[in-house]
Amino acid sequence: MVVMIVINLFLLSGCWSYVEIDQVINVSGIAIDVGEMGNKYHLSAEIITVGKTGNEDITASVIETDANTVFEGVRKLMLLTSKKLYFGHCKVLVVGEDAAKKGINEIIDFPIRNHELRISLQLMVAKNGTGKDILTSEGLSIPIAAYNLYDLTKAFSKSVGQSLTPEIYKVYNSIQSKGRSTVVPALELTKVEDELFPELTGGAVFCEDRLNGYLDETEVKSLSILQGKLKTGILTMQDPEIPGDFESIEIFKTHAKTRLECGDKPTVHIAVTSSVIIGEVQNNKDFMDLKGVNMMKKELEAGAEKQYYALIRVAQKELKCDVLGIGTMMEQNYPKMWEKYKDNWNKTFESLPIKLQCTIKITGSGITSKTANNLA
Repeated sequence: MVVMIVINLFLLSGCWSYVEIDQVINVSGIAIDVGEMGNKYHLSAEIITVGKTGNEDITASVIETDANTVFEGVRKLMLLTSKKLYFGHCKVLVVGEDAAKKGINEIIDFPIRNHELRISLQLMVAKNGTGKDILTSEGLSIPIAAYNLYDLTKAFSKSVGQSLTPEIYKVYNSIQSKGRSTVVPALELTKVEDELFPELTGGAVFCEDRLNGYLDETEVKSLSILQGKLKTGILTMQDPEIPGDFESIEIFKTHAKTRLECGDKPTVHIAVTSSVIIGEVQNNKDFMDLKGVNMMKKELEAGAEKQYYALIRVAQKELKCDVLGIGTMMEQNYPKMWEKYKDNWNKTFESLPIKLQCTIKITGSGITSKTANNLA
């Protein structure tokens, strides 16, 4: 009995804190921008206050300050509240565009080191604006802006695939690698009924730790498909035969295989196979016979291939960043060749031959084999 009691003393021990619960304020989100008055950073933090009536009386407000380090800024914020800031429930870190262009290595150092901040903290970039503006905007679904941004990221990732890298620990690991460029969610303010609301509009591309440009939603989706990270989603393309008409397909299964051919000069071969259902057709095509299905299949393959090549062109000629992670593949499979290219990989990536093979399998056309124009 004595032994059992002694063992339970260790098993049933709880947490202890030297701070009383009424002396703590929860932080739901952080925004970091270029500092003012000679300081390096401008910090904004959304804090949550719960009233005496419970969850129905929740208010969110933003406090801000300037500092030369993120850690210093956090301590200054505490002076504004006279209470300890608790970051255990912090969901997002929004970096302003100007601050992201200067580099995020120093910005993410504090979240990685701090024991309270979770490594699943979501990092985002404020496109054409500041992180403060995003954090102080109205939430569409819940009064806490940071939690609304977190929900937006989750919903956006489901529709465009897993090519975005919002988690802070993944961002940290990615920017240390010379063989890939990091793509994180990009936020932009949209006007709805005279009010500004945050909207996820694509991905922010980093070469090393500096913001280099953006991918739109279609390009992010194409990136997910080429990386085999899109589980399900909608792909819309223009009809090659009828200008002004579009076709939408629902992808419910996709497989991508990337092969690196290393001769005198590396060449990349990407084979993409997608199983789709026809979602919408804006013309009078008929899928009753095999000829019509095969014609539709070729058109869809040509349209999808065109979108994939458009992404590759943006990555190589405009961004000049390896968003596909080809360098990482070379480092893992051809380490000797990687030693030759690693110091100037993005320059090599600009002229790297990339060849696509796109295969689409049409498994259904909804509940009808005809279009509305046929039925009319």
